[in-house]
Amino acid sequence: MFKHLNNVRHNHKKQTLMKLKELDMFQKTLAKVGKSLLAVAVASTVATAADARNDLPSHGELRRALQTVVGAEVNGGAGLEFWAVIVDRDNVVRTVVFSGDDRSSQLPIGRVVTTAKATTVNALSLENFVVSNPQLSQPTLRNGLFQNLPDAFPVSDAGFRGPARLFGTRKDPMIGRIQGGATALGGGLALFNDDGEVIGGLGIGGEVHPCADHNAAWILRDMLGLDNLPPGIGFSETGDDNIVHDLDENGVSASGFGTVECSPEATAISAALPTIYPIGPNY
Repeated sequence: MFKHLNNVRHNHKKQTLMKLKELDMFQKTLAKVGKSLLAVAVASTVATAADARNDLPSHGELRRALQTVVGAEVNGGAGLEFWAVIVDRDNVVRTVVFSGDDRSSQLPIGRVVTTAKATTVNALSLENFVVSNPQLSQPTLRNGLFQNLPDAFPVSDAGFRGPARLFGTRKDPMIGRIQGGATALGGGLALFNDDGEVIGGLGIGGEVHPCADHNAAWILRDMLGLDNLPPGIGFSETGDDNIVHDLDENGVSASGFGTVECSPEATAISAALPTIYPIGPNY
């Protein structure tokens, strides 16, 4: 299995982003044909003023990269399709995509839950502190450190606005809005740019269990080059935001940040992630 993961990394990783960016740039260039120079100038000015958004992937880049992390052999799930959402540092939804042919190819619940995953990790991460959704499993239990977190950060109606035919497209009704929500379901990771700054959050959802969502999110973040978090600021054994499996027979986490094991396959992949897809500028 580890050998296969290494093959996936070497066969796709270095080439994926280059191809995605080239294709996306080409598509954007075609889209601008026929527009006035004034319109192009305005678009350029808006993009320049977008600050941290310049570091976030476009809709096309994110969707095509997301499609490469689908599959039981890659993430340890059942091969189901994914939703992926990116929020910026202010928790404003910037991108919503799906990996399948259309919005019905993924579990419908995944869109809103995935947004909550991205929102949670962005809201709880700093340049010297990072946490992933599954690391919140124990802290959000009764008498836990963050036991009231789900109630303190409720979901707004942003994720339920229509029209539904636009879900997962460049015109998704959530874009530009704050959905909110807090969850300990795996699949959310904070995004760090080349300077080690938190610029938003990534959420992935749709598999049969959240451990597979987490694995896919870790690989996707690495492929996007947005995993430049300093080592030692997380709660896993490797000092990052990887999932932690350290529950005893009573379900108590030794570290306080552990969660249940979903499947042997997913656990094995999770354990190998820091080695095969290490954090930092390893592109």
